[in-house]
Amino acid sequence: PGSQYFELAESKYIVVPKNTNYTATIKGVGTGVYSLTIDSLGTNNVQSSVYRYFGASSTPSMTAEFVASSTGFGTIKTDANSDGVIDLEQFLDGRVVPPTVTTFSYEDLRQAIVALKLSRSREKVLLLQVAVAKHVQQLPVSIRLKQVLELIAIQNLEQTIRQYGRKQYLTTSQVNELLFIIRNLD
Repeated sequence: PGSQYFELAESKYIVVPKNTNYTATIKGVGTGVYSLTIDSLGTNNVQSSVYRYFGASSTPSMTAEFVASSTGFGTIKTDANSDGVIDLEQFLDGRVVPPTVTTFSYEDLRQAIVALKLSRSREKVLLLQVAVAKHVQQLPVSIRLKQVLELIAIQNLEQTIRQYGRKQYLTTSQVNELLFIIRNLD
């Protein structure tokens, strides 16, 4: 209530009454950069800069979101490829929020797959792919070759997980959970 929206040239403006809680969602429309400016109207309607966020990367599938409340602004959380995973979190002044480092083992991945209660044959395919990726780590070959072979095994596993999602054997959140574990394998 009381908000206004207008466009001028290539810029879009949203005017929100002071002390209004809201969530702002920015959707990418192309590859490039975007900027976000937050200003405040003080006494006598004097405009002052609160934040200037310049040069943020944008993709056609990018979504960025931040929350504004009476206590201030939250961080901008960006999902660059619409996979449901936050790829970058930044303060409105551009500083990056260091990601929380969470690592998982192949055993953690295996247990997550078993917990899904898939049909025996579908579970077996995923567990076999996990076993192959884990086995590659113990091969008596160069480190570089191990990395390449493990990457191929992991990519095959990710492809199967995504296919299970498309065929609705897995929910979107289950797919995202497994992909998160895979991205953070130790």
